[in-house]
Amino acid sequence: GGGGGGGGGGGLARSEGGVTDAASLLDDSEVALEVRWHAHPHKRSMLDRLRRSAKGGPSQTLAAELEHVQVGGRPPATEAEWRLVEARLELQAAAAALREQWSALDAYVASVPPLPALPSLQADPLRLGALLRAVHVPRLGACAAAAAKAA
Repeated sequence: GGGGGGGGGGGLARSEGGVTDAASLLDDSEVALEVRWHAHPHKRSMLDRLRRSAKGGPSQTLAAELEHVQVGGRPPATEAEWRLVEARLELQAAAAALREQWSALDAYVASVPPLPALPSLQADPLRLGALLRAVHVPRLGACAAAAAKAA
């Protein structure tokens, strides 16, 4: 398992070509920012380093929360493991955005089928991603097409 806390929401972010960019769904919560710090050290700017140095690192509350994050039964230690944690947060944000967007379809389509239950966020992220691609994305597409016809 992995990933803990945080995870944004809001509407679905779009990148070029209308493809949802899961990374852009994450908010800039303290958790997301700290996970990104560990996952992508090559992206740290001098200004980021100065700010972190002035703050003295993560807050005690955040440090305590991150102690519960595990990859393979232990705390993440490498950049690759922190990227897995980041991917989990992105999946959580994508699941929240999917629920929000699915609910919003009610305003456009009279008979939106209920959203099937998503697996636990503690489930394997690859299985969650596969479920979203195989089941929910086609349903959203069908509902969007129906809404476009009705408009």
